[in-house]
Amino acid sequence: MYCIIQDFLQWVRNTWRKNNQTPKSTPKQYKLSDLLWWLRRDVVLKEISNIMGLEKVDTNTPGWFEHRMLATQKILDNMMDDEKKELRRKGEEMRKNGMPEELQRK
Repeated sequence: MYCIIQDFLQWVRNTWRKNNQTPKSTPKQYKLSDLLWWLRRDVVLKEISNIMGLEKVDTNTPGWFEHRMLATQKILDNMMDDEKKELRRKGEEMRKNGMPEELQRK
């Protein structure tokens, strides 16, 4: 008897379970600063090298990260509207199609 009740309860749990699957969501919109870093990293690193007063900077240079946002903001402030539109267009493309393989984390 106990086994029949257990089997029945298991059947009820499996049969009448709510469908809790949520639809796959896409990001709303990428920030220009993130897009600039992903797509034009060399330009951002060059601006960081100007701020730090060094000839060349890469992500292994000590102290580079604390200047990243300042460098990004300077670049965005000096960008023409057409360049920003192109950056936004690429971001919209990435939002719809997913990140390019070279930007995805392995």
